[in-house]
Amino acid sequence: MRRLAVVVALLAGTFSFAGPASGQTTHAWIQNGFTASQFVTADRSVASYIFDRSGSYGTSTNGLTAAPTEPYRGTTTAVLRFTSEAQLASDVANRVIPNSTWPNGSYVLYDNESGKKWPTPAAEQRNPEKYMPLFNSVAVRAGFIPVDTPALDLGNTDTTCPKKTHGGSNVSWYEQCHIAGFAVLNGGAHAQVVVQTQSETTSESAFRTLFTDAKSAATGKNKLATVDAEVSKTYGSAAEATRDLQNIGRSAVMGVFVQDTNADAKTPHGWEDTILSTLKGEGW
Repeated sequence: MRRLAVVVALLAGTFSFAGPASGQTTHAWIQNGFTASQFVTADRSVASYIFDRSGSYGTSTNGLTAAPTEPYRGTTTAVLRFTSEAQLASDVANRVIPNSTWPNGSYVLYDNESGKKWPTPAAEQRNPEKYMPLFNSVAVRAGFIPVDTPALDLGNTDTTCPKKTHGGSNVSWYEQCHIAGFAVLNGGAHAQVVVQTQSETTSESAFRTLFTDAKSAATGKNKLATVDAEVSKTYGSAAEATRDLQNIGRSAVMGVFVQDTNADAKTPHGWEDTILSTLKGEGW
C-alpha cells in the first residue's frame, strides 16, 4: 500500500455496531500519522471522533520512528510499518525491537507489494503465501500484533500460485490463491488483513465480490481475524467509495483502508472528509 494512507479497521475482539453513545467511533481507525494531522485541519470534529482514543492508530513511515497523530499524540496508538518480513525478523533477532518506543503489544504492519522499485525482497514477492505467515509468526513470538496488507500486484510476481493458471488477472489470482487467508495465518487472535479492494471501486458488485471472497478465505484460516476493505482517491469518487462500503454494510465490513494524499486530507469537504463524515453520521 502506498504511503499517505488511512486505514479504518474494527478492533479485534467483541464488536458493537450501534451508534456511539460517547461521541466517539465504535470502530478502530489507522492512518499515516502525518496524514492524520492534515485531516485534523480539514475537519477537527470528525478527526476527534476518530482519533482521540487509544483504539485508533497512526502508522510510521521512517524506520523505527513513532507516528504521532497530532493533536492526539497521547491517545492514538502508533503502528510500525515494514515492507519486508526479513527486516522484521532481523530487527527482532538483533534485539532492535521490542524497545521502549515499540514495546510488547505494539502493532506491526507488513506492506508487501511487487515491482523492482518496491522494497519488498524478490523472494517475498515470489512467495507471499510463505512470507506472510512467517511475518505473522515472527511478530506474534516477539509479542507484536500483525496487520498484513498484500497488494493485488503480487499476482505479477507470485511463482508459488501463478496467476496464469488461476484466472489470469490479479483479482482472480488473489481470490483463487486465497491470499487473504495466508495473510492472517499464524497471526493469532488479533490478526488483521487489508483487502485492496480499491481498484474495484467503480463497480459496486466487483468491490463487494472481492471483499466477500477475501473475508471468507481469511476467516476460513483464522476465525478471529479482522478483515478490512480499502478505498483510494486514485480509484473512483467519494460517492462511489462510500456507496461500495454501504453496500457491504457496516456490520459486515470489518474495517476500511482509506488511501489519500496529504493535500486532500487537509481539504474541508474533500474526498476523504466526505467519506469519513458520512460514515461517522451512520455510526461507523
